[in-house]
Amino acid sequence: MRPDVWRAFVFVSNMAMPHFFDRETGDIVGEHVRNSVPAADSSSRFVPISRVESVAQQAWMTEFVASHGELNPAEAPIQADYWWSKFPTWLRDRTESLEFEWRRFRTQKVLDHIKSWADANAIPVASLLATPRPRSASLLSPRTESVAVTSTASGDRVRQAIISAITEMPLDELEQLSIPLRYVLRHFTTR
Repeated sequence: MRPDVWRAFVFVSNMAMPHFFDRETGDIVGEHVRNSVPAADSSSRFVPISRVESVAQQAWMTEFVASHGELNPAEAPIQADYWWSKFPTWLRDRTESLEFEWRRFRTQKVLDHIKSWADANAIPVASLLATPRPRSASLLSPRTESVAVTSTASGDRVRQAIISAITEMPLDELEQLSIPLRYVLRHFTTR
């Protein structure tokens, strides 16, 4: 499953932001992209993502706990704050194999949900499993001065080009960037 597809369907922190599958590009996009296309084109082009709601994910937890007699349902952090991270930790504290089994169980449930959504919307499942295609040219324009990254390119110039690119990105794309935490934490500590 493509990571962007997985996040759009299951990440609890994304619940407030609607996401769409773009039939034209195969990308998962936010409302800002959908709203940038004329309404006549957007209704058939953009398919709303049917998220796996928190209640459904918590019901899966309840089902999983009930299928394991050695687990006490009253102790399971299914309704706790941050249940999505506390539940796997709670299982791991009992045995690592339970956490692994839970992740396999949940993954299958999510895949079943995504496949049903794809079938209902005539979207080939393979397009959701493949590596994301490069962004279409229309999403890359307008271009600013490009920087050739060669062995002679100045590190400061490359760094500035990266910062310029990041400032142009919408928030939902910034949330998908993978940045080592040590760099982010430096900006949140008191100096």
